[in-house]
Amino acid sequence: MVSNEAKTPGMWRGPVAACAAFAMLVLAAGASFPGEAQSKPHPKKPGTVTQGSASTPAAVAEVPVEEQKDAYLISGIAKRQQGKYREAVDDLTIYVSGNDRDPDGHWELAVAYSLYHSVRPVPAIRRKGVDAFRRCFELSPGVQRTLPPAAASRPTITAMVADARKAAGVAGEVAPSRSIDAEGLLRLSERQVEAGDLFEAKRNFDEMKALPPPPQPVEREQVRLKLVNALGGKILQIHSLEVSNVSQAQAEAGKLLRFFPDEPVALETYVRLQMRYSKLAMEGLIGQKLYQSYRNSIEGFMLKGQFQNALAEVNRLLFNFPRSEFGERKYEEILRKNDEALKIADDAFNAGRFEEARRKYEEIRANYPDPGTAQDAISEIDEVRRKLEMDLDRAKERGSYAAAYKTAKDLSAKFPSNVKAQEAVKASLADVSNRVKEGSTALEAGKTFEAITSYQRVLATVADQAEAQESLNAARASLRETKTKLWTMLEPVAAGTFILGGAYAESKPKNKQATLPLFFLDRQKASNANYRVFVMGAGMKAPESWKNGEMDPQKADFPMGGVSYAEADAFCRWVGKRLPTEFEWEKAARGPEGLDLPYDDAPGRLRKPFDPFQDYPVNRWPELASPFKIEGLVGPVFEWTSSWFVPYPGNDDAAIRNIPRDAFKVARGGSRSPSAPPSDKPLEVAWRERRRPDRRDADLGFRCAANEASAPEWLATDPEPEKVHEPPARPPAPAPGMSGGPAKK
Repeated sequence: MVSNEAKTPGMWRGPVAACAAFAMLVLAAGASFPGEAQSKPHPKKPGTVTQGSASTPAAVAEVPVEEQKDAYLISGIAKRQQGKYREAVDDLTIYVSGNDRDPDGHWELAVAYSLYHSVRPVPAIRRKGVDAFRRCFELSPGVQRTLPPAAASRPTITAMVADARKAAGVAGEVAPSRSIDAEGLLRLSERQVEAGDLFEAKRNFDEMKALPPPPQPVEREQVRLKLVNALGGKILQIHSLEVSNVSQAQAEAGKLLRFFPDEPVALETYVRLQMRYSKLAMEGLIGQKLYQSYRNSIEGFMLKGQFQNALAEVNRLLFNFPRSEFGERKYEEILRKNDEALKIADDAFNAGRFEEARRKYEEIRANYPDPGTAQDAISEIDEVRRKLEMDLDRAKERGSYAAAYKTAKDLSAKFPSNVKAQEAVKASLADVSNRVKEGSTALEAGKTFEAITSYQRVLATVADQAEAQESLNAARASLRETKTKLWTMLEPVAAGTFILGGAYAESKPKNKQATLPLFFLDRQKASNANYRVFVMGAGMKAPESWKNGEMDPQKADFPMGGVSYAEADAFCRWVGKRLPTEFEWEKAARGPEGLDLPYDDAPGRLRKPFDPFQDYPVNRWPELASPFKIEGLVGPVFEWTSSWFVPYPGNDDAAIRNIPRDAFKVARGGSRSPSAPPSDKPLEVAWRERRRPDRRDADLGFRCAANEASAPEWLATDPEPEKVHEPPARPPAPAPGMSGGPAKK
C-alpha cells in the first residue's frame, strides 16, 4: 500500500513515520491557521466570558473555563473524525484561542484545517506549514484570550460535552480542580497513575514542571517511571481492544497520542489504528458512494482544467482510500500536466512569445497546484511590454517611422493583441506607402537619386517591402546602364611621342617632345544632359546656372559649364573614369604633328563657318575633330585637367616660376581667356589656363579620360551605383623628364 503521505520526496517510510509525514504534509495548508485563530472575537482578560455585549460572571462560576475549553477540544476531535472538517476547524480554533499553551490542540487544529484545505505537498509549501505549526507551540502569555458567549451556558456546555465524549469515545469525567503547587500536582499525578487515570496523570505531571517549588528529582523520576509503565499497559490494553472494537481502540489511541506526543510507540499505534479504522469506515455502500463522489469530482475538475481543485480531491480520496489505483494515477497525471503546462509556458517565454506565455502562466497560477515561477515570469513579461511601449512612444515623438515600425513589430511579435503596436504598425505602413509613391514620382521625373533614397527609407522601415525593393533594383539597374553608356564616347589616343609647349609665357619652351602611353579620352565635352544624370543619380548639388535647380531643356546638348574641379572630378569617378592630365589633353589636341589648333588640317570650307567664340552643342562640329577624333577641343568653354599648375620643363621665366605651387589647377581648350588680351583669333591649344580648384566659372567644363576602352567589371555589379566611388584606375605614366604634378626646381 502506498499512502498519500508518501508522495512527497524525502518523506519517511513506515507506520510511525507515515503519521509524522502526514502531519507535516497537511500542515502545508495550515500555514495561515495561527492568524485565523487570532482573528476570532476581540481579546479580553483571561478567564472572562462575554455574552452579547455584557459580561456574565455568574455563568463563569457555573461553568469553569477549563471545562469549557475541554468541551470545544473534544467536540472538534469528534467532528474531524466524522468528516465535518469545517465545523471541526471552528471548534478547535476556539479551543486554541482560549488555551495557547496546549500544543496538542494546535496539532488537532492543523490536521482538521489541512483536511479542509488540501494543497499539493510540494517541499516549499510543506516547509511553510511546518514553520507555522511550530509557531503554534510558542507561548504568548501577553496576548489576552477569550471564549465565545455560548460557552457560558451550562446546558450548552453539558450537552456539548456529552455529545462530544460519546462521539469521540471518551470515558470518564472532567478532572477535578488541581492543586496550585508543584508538589501537590506531582502527588495528584501519582495517585491518578495508580488509579488508572493515565491521561490526567500525564497532564498534571507536565503542568507540575512549570510551577514552583520544584519537587525532588528522585520523587519526580519515580512518578515518571510509573507513567512509563502505565503507558505500556495502556498500549497493551489498546491492542487487546483492537480485536473487539477498532473504533474505540482508535479513539483511545488518539487520546494516548494527544497526551504522549513524543512517544514513538504511541504515534505508531495511532497511525496503525487510524488507517485500519479509515479502511473499515470506507467499506460498504457508504464507502462506495463516497469513493464514486471523489472520482466524479476529480474528473469534473480535470475536464475544466482546474487541476488545483482536482489535486485537493485526490488528496482527500487517498487519505480515505490509500490503496486507490485511480487516485494514484490521477495524482501522477495532475503532476505531469502541471509540469507540461509549465514547460509550454517556459518554451513560449524563451521563444519571445510573451503574450502567449503570460496567458499560460496566468492559467497555471489560477488552476494548477504548483505555479512554479509563474508570478516572477509574469512580472518580467509585464516589464518587457512596458519597456517596448516606452521605446515606441519615444520613436513616435522623434518622428522616426523606421524605429517606430521596428519597435512596433517587436512589440507585436511578443504581444500580438497590443493596441499600441497595431496602431504604430498601421501608421508606419501608411508612411511606407506614401514614400513608395514619392519614389515612383521622382523616378518618372528622372530624379533617380531621390527615388532611390525614398525606396531606401521604405526598406529601412519595412525590409521586406516588395514594391520598394523591386523599384529600387530597377532604378539602380537603369543607373548602371546609363553610366555604362557613357563609356561609348571614348576614343583611343595612341602611345608615343608628341610635341608640347608654345609661344605663351606659361607654355614655353615650344617644340619640347614628350612621350605618353596609350590612354582614352571622351570624344565630346560633358554636356548638361550628362551632368544632369549625375546630379539626379548621385544626389549632387545642381549648378547655380540652372534655374531653380533644373537644367534648361534647350541647352541639354550644350557643354556643361560652371562646375568646380571637385565636381568635375566626382563626375568622372562616378562613371569609373578620371580627369585627363594636361599632357594627355595637349597630346589629344595637337596630334602627332604638334598642331597649334586641332582642326588645322581640316579643309577651309569646313573651318570657315565655325566660330570658336560661339557656344555650340557638343556634337555640332565632328568634322573639326583633332587627329585623334576628339571633338570640341577649342571653344568658349575651358576643360579641367587633373594637373596642378607648374612651369613646363625648361621654362626659366621668373614670373612663372614664382606662381605658388598647389594653388591652381590647369584648364585647357578655351578660345578666349580673361587673362589674355582680346583677339579675333582663338587661343592656341598650347595656352595653359590656371584656375583655383573651387572656381565655378561659366567657362569651366570638362571631359573624362580612362586607361581602358571599356567600362570596368565592377560598374555592372556596383550595389550602390548612386554613390561616388574611387575608381580602380592606374595613374598615367608621365612623360620622360616631366610629371603631371609640381615640377622640382
